[in-house]
Amino acid sequence: MPNALTVKRKIAFVVNRLLPTGPIFVVQDIVRHLDPAQYDILLVELRTHSPLGDALPMLQSMNVHCVAMNFSLWELELATARCARRLGHLLEEEQVAWVNGHSHQAVLLLSLLGGAPFGRVATLHCFLQEDISYSHGRCMGRYAAWRQLKALKKMDACIAVSEPLATYYRERLEGAVVQAIPNGIDTCRFRRPTLQEREAARLQQAIPLNAYVVLMVGALIKLKNGLLPIRAMLSMLEERQLPPSLFFLFVGDGPEKQMLQDEAFSLKNVRFVGSQRDIVPYLFLADAIFSASYSESFGLSVAEGIAAGLTPILADTPVMRMLVEKGAVQPAFFFDHLSTESCKKAILASMQERIPCSADAFSDYFSSERMAHEYEVHIATFLSE
Repeated sequence: MPNALTVKRKIAFVVNRLLPTGPIFVVQDIVRHLDPAQYDILLVELRTHSPLGDALPMLQSMNVHCVAMNFSLWELELATARCARRLGHLLEEEQVAWVNGHSHQAVLLLSLLGGAPFGRVATLHCFLQEDISYSHGRCMGRYAAWRQLKALKKMDACIAVSEPLATYYRERLEGAVVQAIPNGIDTCRFRRPTLQEREAARLQQAIPLNAYVVLMVGALIKLKNGLLPIRAMLSMLEERQLPPSLFFLFVGDGPEKQMLQDEAFSLKNVRFVGSQRDIVPYLFLADAIFSASYSESFGLSVAEGIAAGLTPILADTPVMRMLVEKGAVQPAFFFDHLSTESCKKAILASMQERIPCSADAFSDYFSSERMAHEYEVHIATFLSE
């Protein structure tokens, strides 16, 4: 533990909403491993509190003081300066020494608090224009990226959730401090199942014990490219290459769900199980974890799958290469996310191997303990300066 701090200091995390999303998981894992003798922790929720998928009880159980600002989205976007003043008053009243923003709106507000008596650090979770354009359109993506980059230049420091993401921002934020602290996962929860756990999970979902199960976890949105594996399996079916043992499970919901279900109508072993609060039982029953995303800043669900011993079948992007290479993962299968044929070959090749993924080094490197330790070193160094 850092020994530079001799008195207990208050630090804060600012998020949009306490919903089960990547930024909230990151904050929870950081807080879980911070030394309570060194820090008091405040969490600020900018939007109106929502009980949907509520993370509040978990955070309160870790002695985190949570405050909801109850801003509307329109206030945050159109009355940003006023919202920033209210946030600044709260942070000063709470005598916060270091504050970490984990959303687009959090960074916009914190960027307007220059000269405040606390350090302002942004954690970067996405590839700005690329990711936003897929969900909100090209014009909105350009505008949001311009506004966010302008705000980031005013922050005291930035932390990216992967090295490829850090490189992306260093190229766009000349002179800014951008540190890479790769996300971590709970390696006690996300682990290789026992044979009994695997069989029980398959029986629960009525999946044959000899099936080869490929899992895709995440929102069913255009960015995730869920249509590609369906087209790959339809191509297998047309060419009489579709193995009867191949099962493909989509875990998640989203606006593309009905379209994907319609496309997969003739594929009897493709299932849509919806959004799941706990994905561990699905990781336990699967053989492979799949991602065809056009863009991923880290790939949390892929990391969780690899830690559970699943063979990765991945779109060939810098972030996915980073996960496999840093974690010394073998075997791994990559494909071109624009090519149905490439995707089909990767799935079929993974079925030929049929050996569990080696992920011991992966779990060591991508643990939440390692991530939290790097944040704690960052905080201690920042406050000592």
